[in-house]
Amino acid sequence: MKAEQLSMYAFFTDILRKESAYEAARFARECGFAAAELLEGVRPGMKFLFADAQAAHLARAGMDAHGVRCACYSVSINILSDALGPDRNLSGVEVLKKSADYASILGSPFLHHTLTIGYEPPCGSVQTIEDILPALLERAGQVAAYANGIGLTVLYEPQGYYVNGLDGFPLFYEAMKARGYRVGVCGDTGNSLYVGCDPTAFFARYASEVRHVHIKDLHVENDVLNRQNATASRRWDVIRDGRYITDTLPGDGMVDLAACLRALDRAGYAGTYSLETFYWNNLSISLRENLLRDREYVLKNL
Repeated sequence: MKAEQLSMYAFFTDILRKESAYEAARFARECGFAAAELLEGVRPGMKFLFADAQAAHLARAGMDAHGVRCACYSVSINILSDALGPDRNLSGVEVLKKSADYASILGSPFLHHTLTIGYEPPCGSVQTIEDILPALLERAGQVAAYANGIGLTVLYEPQGYYVNGLDGFPLFYEAMKARGYRVGVCGDTGNSLYVGCDPTAFFARYASEVRHVHIKDLHVENDVLNRQNATASRRWDVIRDGRYITDTLPGDGMVDLAACLRALDRAGYAGTYSLETFYWNNLSISLRENLLRDREYVLKNL
């Protein structure tokens, strides 16, 4: 891995929202990143990252001023929702088409988006991916057709309760490929752990399809007592088998990052690696120090 392949991901968008793309890009450059991944979190009632195309153009100018390219434009969204945006009146498809426009303006080759949100089992009648697969394919197909039409490749990662691991992800992804859309995999080194799938097994199968990578490490606790006794700064989620999982710094968790990246090397991967690491689990040092530490670890050990 080369330094120019690394992208700032976590907290780049936070700085952009609070200050500007210019300041976010300046900070990224100071931490040694020549690329950044933007993350749009779309929920009912939430404002969008960009108000309009003009705002996206201004963000592009701010990033260009510091020589920071947009490696990927990512959207966290429930594509099946019809109540998104500030006025809760937009569908997931409508939102993602706007996101595709912004990705194109920013110069990203990819639109990456989730499909559903959350890792806990549903409480209603929908219990399996088979129950929602037709709706996911229909809506994701509309988005992919639009994004492909403006030159973007659409990426999906193993994520959420349904489209994850080697049981759920292939059902969706292979169906999208069979429909002829230009799609690829966002290789996330941790997400499949949420459904009990070893990330190395996921990368072994899909390395040749990976077009972009999220590097993260995770720690799992087996019982609730350990979770309750953990520091209050940690955010814990429940995974499919009932254990508890949290983000941690690269090299401090249970993910065999080196094995995941070896699979990519064998497949000839030469794309970007985004550092999806979160500093709230290491609050003793600053965001800048965390990013520099993570960057140094990845370059030396991976």
